[in-house]
Amino acid sequence: KASLLKAGLPLGASFILGMLLMHTLDTFGGNSATMRTIPVAVETQPLPARPAAAPSLQPSYCDLIAQVDEQGKTLSYNKMHVTDVLRVLGESLSPLTFVQIGAHVGGVNASHDDTMALTRQYGWSGLLVEPNPFLFRELHRRYRDWPNLYFAQVGVGPADGNMTFYAVSGNIDPETGKALDGGRDRQWFTTQLSTFDAKIARARMRQVPMQPMPVAVYTFPSLLLHRGGPIKNPHYILIDTEGY
Repeated sequence: KASLLKAGLPLGASFILGMLLMHTLDTFGGNSATMRTIPVAVETQPLPARPAAAPSLQPSYCDLIAQVDEQGKTLSYNKMHVTDVLRVLGESLSPLTFVQIGAHVGGVNASHDDTMALTRQYGWSGLLVEPNPFLFRELHRRYRDWPNLYFAQVGVGPADGNMTFYAVSGNIDPETGKALDGGRDRQWFTTQLSTFDAKIARARMRQVPMQPMPVAVYTFPSLLLHRGGPIKNPHYILIDTEGY
């Protein structure tokens, strides 16, 4: 993908995402103080004029993030895509570590990022988390020979324990939605509809075959402690679950 970043914006983007990830780790109970950061000079473009009651001479990183949606797509004047930011991080941090929650079968997620391609290019270390056993089996098959990748067939929640997970059944191709058993073909995103929410599951079961099953659940700090291998303070966290 062609980079659309202006001169000076790549380093600024690296700083921006780093600050956001440190805030995320604090929220989950991680220790962001131990993360490595890169001091950079941030060059930015002025934001559009603001009302006199709220003057601003320079945009802060919060101002910049406010111009980008949760998928990393630009809402206004910046042309910053999540893949551009990740590429800057990959070139700046060695080795970069990440956690992907809702990994599906790899390379299929709502943000349309290039995490797995960049992982191969830069030799990143990552923890791939997928609670659906049918998808996890395919995820592990595809990437088990990649070095520095770790796998966890678990969920992430507010407390350690077990929760009922409503998994879309394994007789549907995870990328096309086509039936694997001669049954009815589904839409391509059907296998992304699994959920821990019983109310949502009951509504979806009218159209989609789902199986309730117990799944181990960890808080995010426990996940890193027990299943993350050497990944203790990830630089990058991708969450693609429950429709988000």
